[in-house]
Amino acid sequence: MGRPRNEEEVERLQDTAFELFAVKGLDATSYSDIAKNAYVTKSHVQHYFPKKEMLVARFVDRSMEAVLKIARELPEFEAMDPLSKLVYVDYIQFYYAMYNEKMFRMSMDILLERSLSQAVIDAGIEFDLLHLMKYDEVSHPDELEEALRFMYGGIYDRLYDCKSKGQEFVVEQYIAYGVRLLQPFVSTDVPESIVDGLKDLGPWLDERKAKYNRAMFGMR
Repeated sequence: MGRPRNEEEVERLQDTAFELFAVKGLDATSYSDIAKNAYVTKSHVQHYFPKKEMLVARFVDRSMEAVLKIARELPEFEAMDPLSKLVYVDYIQFYYAMYNEKMFRMSMDILLERSLSQAVIDAGIEFDLLHLMKYDEVSHPDELEEALRFMYGGIYDRLYDCKSKGQEFVVEQYIAYGVRLLQPFVSTDVPESIVDGLKDLGPWLDERKAKYNRAMFGMR
């Protein structure tokens, strides 16, 4: 039995939007652009996505799913505790956001618009709690959610400051801060070697960049 037609239409419209985001950037892509390329009216697009933040949230969901699949290619990933898994998934997400040419323009648009960055944070936390930091594996889940929001908000603010001032943003440093913030919510300690080893993932991630781009945009 196939999917309902409205679900297929939603996916077709978001695929069109994501392809345009990669080419034009998020800020420069209008509802009219999406409608023209999807061969529908602007009101048709707005019917399914009344706010652009909804498209951003769906984009984040797809990105996190693609990142999780790549993380699972690490032999040790499935045996890790929830927080260690989160470390790897977050690092890969930030790596592709900053060093993937298909994503960089979008990332800057998101950082410049508070409502968009908030949509990214909300979608990321929802994904984390569903797929990584599962409620039955952590203590004080409500407090964990607030800690995640504080962590991501701080990282995005710092990333914006660095990019706007031409300063270096060291992802590993802020991942380490995040581990200290979230450590009380898990029952196992995250080895320092995991955070220290993140910087060595670059070549491995570059080899999988085309796979990520195909999952996101259907392109190399």
